[in-house]
Amino acid sequence: MKYIHLAIIAIALSACGSKSNQETQNSEAPSIPTQVALTATQLQLAQLECGLPEMRKLGSVIQVNGFVDAPPQNKVSISFPFGGYLKHTKLIPGMSVRRGELLATLEDPQYIAFQQDYLTIKARLEYLSADLIRQESLNRDQSASDKALQLAKAEFKTQEIAAKALAEKLKLIGIDPQQL
Repeated sequence: MKYIHLAIIAIALSACGSKSNQETQNSEAPSIPTQVALTATQLQLAQLECGLPEMRKLGSVIQVNGFVDAPPQNKVSISFPFGGYLKHTKLIPGMSVRRGELLATLEDPQYIAFQQDYLTIKARLEYLSADLIRQESLNRDQSASDKALQLAKAEFKTQEIAAKALAEKLKLIGIDPQQL
C-alpha cells in the first residue's frame, strides 16, 4: 500500500513538472523584430533618401528645455571691497563682459567721507611738516625741549601713515588721490 501511495505522488509530481514547462514555453513573449524593411512603394511615398551624415544649418528654431553650466574657470564672482548701493547696471546673469568694461555704478556716503578725511589729513600734514621743521630748528638752538621735538615727529609720522592708508583706500575704489 505504501508503494501505491508513493507511485501516485511521483506521477502527480511529474505531471506538475511537465505542465509548468509547457506553461513557461507558452508564456514567452513573441520576439520583436530589430529591423524595419520598407517596400519600394513605401520608400517612394515617404520620400526617404539615404546618404552620409553632413553638417547643415537648420531653417527653423529648435526650442529645448534645460540649462547650460560653465566650468569653474569660466565663472567669475564680482565683489567690491567696500559697501554701497547699486545705482546702475545693465548686466544680467550669464552676460559676457570684457576687461575694463563698466559693470555697475555704486554710491555710498562712505566714499565721500574717504575723500574728505584724505584731504583733511593732507592739510594737517602740511601744518605738521612746518611744525616739525620749527621744532628741529628750536631744538638745535636749545630753545625747546627734546620732548616737544619727539612729539612733533610722532604726530607727523602718525598723520603720514593715515594719509597713505586713506590714499590706498581711495585707489581701491578707483579714485586717484593725486587728482583730489
